[in-house]
Amino acid sequence: MRLVRYLLALAAVALVHIAGVRLSPIVPLLVDPILVLILYHSLESPRGWDIVGASVAGLVHDALTGGVYGQLGLVDTVTAYVCSRSRQHLVLLRSWRLGLFFSLLALLQQALLAAVRFLLLDGVEIMPWWSVAAKMVTTGVLGAMTIAVGGGLARRAKRRRREHRRKPTLGTSR
Repeated sequence: MRLVRYLLALAAVALVHIAGVRLSPIVPLLVDPILVLILYHSLESPRGWDIVGASVAGLVHDALTGGVYGQLGLVDTVTAYVCSRSRQHLVLLRSWRLGLFFSLLALLQQALLAAVRFLLLDGVEIMPWWSVAAKMVTTGVLGAMTIAVGGGLARRAKRRRREHRRKPTLGTSR
C-alpha cells in the first residue's frame, strides 16, 4: 500500500510540475514540488525505500525537464540519503525548524546539481542565484506545510484504524 501511495503522490506532483511549466517557464525556477515529495518521503519512510523513491522521482524529474537523463536522479538520491541520515540526529519538532531543514536540503540539491553540471557537461548554464534562493524559500514553506498536513492525516488514519479494530460493547455508539 505504501508503494501505491508513493506512486500516486509522484504522479500528482509530476502533474503539478507539468502544470507549472505550462503556466510559465519561470515556475520551475521558483518551485520544485518533486523535491518536496522526495524530502517528505525521506523523512517519513523506512531506510532503503527513501533512496529508491528518490531515484525513481529523480528519473521522472529528468524525463519531465528534458535535460541530461540521470543527473537529477543522482542528485535527488544523494539529497534523500543526506536527509535520511540527518533525521536520526536531529530533533525537528517545530515547523520553522522543518522549514529551515527543507531549505538547507534544497540548497544542497542545487549545489550538487551545479557540481554535476559543471564537472560532467560542457557549456551548461548554472542556475541564477535568485532561483536557488526562491527554491530554498518555497521548498522550506511547502515542506513544513506538507509535514504538518501529512502528520494530521496520519494521526486521523491511525485513530480511525484504532476505532475500527475496537470491538463494540454496550457503552459504544456504533
